[in-house]
Amino acid sequence: MATEPVRKNVKLGQIYLKLNNPRFEPVKTEDEAIEVLCSEENVLGMAKDIIAVGLSPIDPTVLIPIKRGKAYQVEEGNRRICALKLLVDPERAPSKLKGKFRNLAKGWTKIKTIEAYIFKSPAQAKPWVDRLHLGAQGGAGRRTWNSDQKQRASGGTKNKRALALLDYAEKSGLIDTKNRKRKLTTVTRFITNPVFRDALGFDLADDGTPETTRNEKDLETLTEIFIEALISGEIGSRDNKKEIEVYADTLRKTKGLSDTRSKAKPVKGAGKSKRKKPKPKPKKPSKIKKIDYDEDVFHALEDLGVRKLSSFYHSLTTIELEDHTPLIAVGAWSFLETLSACIGRNDKTSFGNFWSKQWMKTNNLPLGDKSKPIAAALTRMQNAGNHTKHHEAAATYDSKQLNNDMTVLLGVILKSIDIAKNNN
Repeated sequence: MATEPVRKNVKLGQIYLKLNNPRFEPVKTEDEAIEVLCSEENVLGMAKDIIAVGLSPIDPTVLIPIKRGKAYQVEEGNRRICALKLLVDPERAPSKLKGKFRNLAKGWTKIKTIEAYIFKSPAQAKPWVDRLHLGAQGGAGRRTWNSDQKQRASGGTKNKRALALLDYAEKSGLIDTKNRKRKLTTVTRFITNPVFRDALGFDLADDGTPETTRNEKDLETLTEIFIEALISGEIGSRDNKKEIEVYADTLRKTKGLSDTRSKAKPVKGAGKSKRKKPKPKPKKPSKIKKIDYDEDVFHALEDLGVRKLSSFYHSLTTIELEDHTPLIAVGAWSFLETLSACIGRNDKTSFGNFWSKQWMKTNNLPLGDKSKPIAAALTRMQNAGNHTKHHEAAATYDSKQLNNDMTVLLGVILKSIDIAKNNN
């Protein structure tokens, strides 16, 4: 059982920033810690939020006694304590931020005492700090919200139309929870285009209520066509304005639609009846245009902050796959080489050998019977890059296999990014 902390009010002047903070390389002085936190962790933004709404009552500061209990080191909450120190004494801020902290502090009632939880040692606090910063950890840690959940929580307008359309489609039995995962970005790109919105006949009223200019049957028919294209990959998040409007024109030409449109009226009937779908005719799989873009990988790389990896991933998921397969094979090889190097692979070990079955077990990757397909994908990716780079004639041209291998390796990629973040 984890050690219970003592809850106590502590004077800000008795509190010192942690010098071996996982957020940065160890430093020797508190002034150095302030410099790094301000330059890399947006302490100014934290200070603005403190001025606007105060300290969070649900995000406690954790301290460890030093100097025989006369002073304390921050174990959790370094950014907020740093912000408070600079609001109290702006002259301690880095030169380029002194003026901004002076202006923020004008008229601000100084916070001189902090309510904190006191643990006897970093080891006793570690289980709780880990649960805040090391990800889901099999359910023990804090889970970040996905894009749908963030939209519901924020109440913002950016993705509101897309979220409403997906909700309508799910209630009408046109998409399930599994298939709508990571589709919000693509739907947003389409539904924010007024030409597409008009073709579909779907929008939101001023109060956020879904409304339509079509009859219920036509709206459901067009939404079903759109959702099927979304799930199959026929349309994607990188489709541009012209492509979206061409697609909107094909929706308008759907056979069997009513010739009349009405004034916008609330959408009715979602979820009340699921009409029986006709048995689908076999369709030829659509061509794979690009390496499948994964929103979780994109956001994880953004959080990691390694520009090289983010740039590689952007190129891999942007360049036309079929026309540039050898180039992407080398790029994917470079992406995996770099990522594995970020978490400890040495130059003498290939990434295929580095990401071994034992590595996956050690890092709690849920394998089941997936270890052999993952190993096979790593071997193919390793050979694809090596042969294409080094042989005068050999090159990889199998675009479908290349895309499939990147999909198979998603779990390894996400776990590795998570490890890299924790190592930084």
